[in-house]
Amino acid sequence: MKFKYYPELIKEIKETLGGRRYNPESRSWSVPVNPRNIFRLNLMLKDGNNSYSRYDKLENKDHYKQMYERVRKYMFDRGIKKPYDHQYELITNALISHWFIWAAEMGLGKTLSAIIVMELSDIDDWLWVGPVGPLVAAKADFQKWRAKKEPLFLTYDGLRTLVSSWPKGKPAPRGVIFDEASRLKNPTAKRSVAAQHLTDSMRLEHNDCIIGELSGTPAPKDPSDWWSLCEIACPGYIREGHLKSFRERLAIIEQRETVHGAGSYGHIVSWKDDSNKCAKCGQLKEHQNHVQDAMARFMASMGGQKQTHEIHDFVPCKNEVADLARRLRGLVTVKLKKDCLDLPDLRYRTIEVKPTQATLNAARLIVQKSARAIQALTLLRELSDGFQYTERPTGKFSTCECCRGNGKIIEYINQADPSITLSDEEIRTGHRFVWSECPPDDDPEIFIPTVVEKIPIQVEEVVITCEWCGGSGQKEICERTTVEFACPKDDVLVNLLDEHEDVGRFVVYGGFTGTLDKIVRICLQQDWVVVRADGSGWRGFDRNGQISGKSGDLLDIFSNRQEEYKRCVFVGQPGAAGMGLTLTASPSIFFYSNDFNGESRQQAEHRGHRIGMDVERGGHVIDVVHLEADRLVIENLKRKSNLQYMSMKGLKNAIE
Repeated sequence: MKFKYYPELIKEIKETLGGRRYNPESRSWSVPVNPRNIFRLNLMLKDGNNSYSRYDKLENKDHYKQMYERVRKYMFDRGIKKPYDHQYELITNALISHWFIWAAEMGLGKTLSAIIVMELSDIDDWLWVGPVGPLVAAKADFQKWRAKKEPLFLTYDGLRTLVSSWPKGKPAPRGVIFDEASRLKNPTAKRSVAAQHLTDSMRLEHNDCIIGELSGTPAPKDPSDWWSLCEIACPGYIREGHLKSFRERLAIIEQRETVHGAGSYGHIVSWKDDSNKCAKCGQLKEHQNHVQDAMARFMASMGGQKQTHEIHDFVPCKNEVADLARRLRGLVTVKLKKDCLDLPDLRYRTIEVKPTQATLNAARLIVQKSARAIQALTLLRELSDGFQYTERPTGKFSTCECCRGNGKIIEYINQADPSITLSDEEIRTGHRFVWSECPPDDDPEIFIPTVVEKIPIQVEEVVITCEWCGGSGQKEICERTTVEFACPKDDVLVNLLDEHEDVGRFVVYGGFTGTLDKIVRICLQQDWVVVRADGSGWRGFDRNGQISGKSGDLLDIFSNRQEEYKRCVFVGQPGAAGMGLTLTASPSIFFYSNDFNGESRQQAEHRGHRIGMDVERGGHVIDVVHLEADRLVIENLKRKSNLQYMSMKGLKNAIE
């Protein structure tokens, strides 16, 4: 691109185009040919195409009505009984726009809607990408609804492998669905890079490709999470060409010095989510930072009040977070469960049990002995679940990995200060590097560490005894074992199994592998069949041993085979089995314990509260509190859940 000096156009190029480069010798700009740049350039050029035309069609009432009626007729002919209005809307929006994001809460039938989109399209080569658990549920739904098109199912790791090994010259697929698309919110993650490469290739090769993202929790904590999701679905739809500039538009950011004063970093003071906030400091208009009275300002400057850099005129900021919702309109369709389904509200119940004196003594000892708070909390959570992990020597030895059997290792130290650990680069160059530092709570997308100083050092080579093996060259192999002991949570589990005996189905989640082992054992003792899903895969058990079958078969046992298996309990870990599954056979979900992942907890709570549930029995979420560590984790998860709901509700209201 070559043009006369034009500041506004230069600003547009810098802020919106990716990979742009200025060529001083020819006084021109170069940008790579990719979907984002094509999208934005069409908006700049006088005779360019309307990049937003596919979304403008959603506003055309006649065009929208025709597609809507086509969808209704197809679903009626398909034999789908009583589809919901929101499903018609989701499908219609997707078929008109082709590139879409469904931000619909858990349990709203997104999988069936996506199946209908696939069937109504003329595309046969589809990919369906998702985490392991949701893939199991998706495959079950494809069988349940007898889908007329079968995609290639992939995990996000499988997608990375597929993209990296794609045969040269083979056309890109024409359709892809990303289930639980919140996994793509980090643009630098390898799975996000693979998804971006795949979708960009699809757009460059096929004008009519369909790219869809499904998520019930798209941006639970950070509004800037939308950038990567939008860039994969429709690059260029969001004006900002970089996550950093996108975040700078949404947040009030100030530069702060690092701990040692060697450089600075950008710190998010506040999100621009209220027009009553000040654009300079992020505080409300009534805050003491804003001295409106001239006399008060004069007294402050004369020492009547401590003068600081914070005292300034109030500058109202634009509510960019609310405006973001308007900017996402068309690409994003938001649906809340309470607006779409006539389901009873989830009922929450907390059971409190009293710890024994021995347990309290053990808890106090853990707190006293632990060097760090996170270590103490982890051990207390184990104690609360009635077990502890221990390392047991096996009596077997292996070659020490540190010294490789020599018993001695070579260390390189700084003669002036041996306590400082040197990196390989510092040892090689003979200089110690001082980096600009970022506080742990800050965002690495804003701050990029850089070398601010190089200090010459004298590096000395020293031979020392290996600390790992004590100089023997051999290290004893230890294995992790679980020591279980009596816990009142066990009695709660037994009582809840008795309560659900007439239903014959129950769901239990636990935060540790040791917890799941214990739950499985108790359920088998009570003569319940167990379907277990955790990070190591899916397994089934009865009193006679392990039940053979794939994940889909085991899920079918829990969901549909009540006559053959009278009593069956689903046991899972929230992170591995809390997404995408339909567990409506049970009216209750019991959290024996939790992890700290708010998104996993929110997803797990709604596994049974969805289309197909028994509305007469309702939906119940049960927690148990044994030690205060349990209460701490539960309260933390509740705050995250409330934040996600407010985020979704606010986005929906703003779009409407």
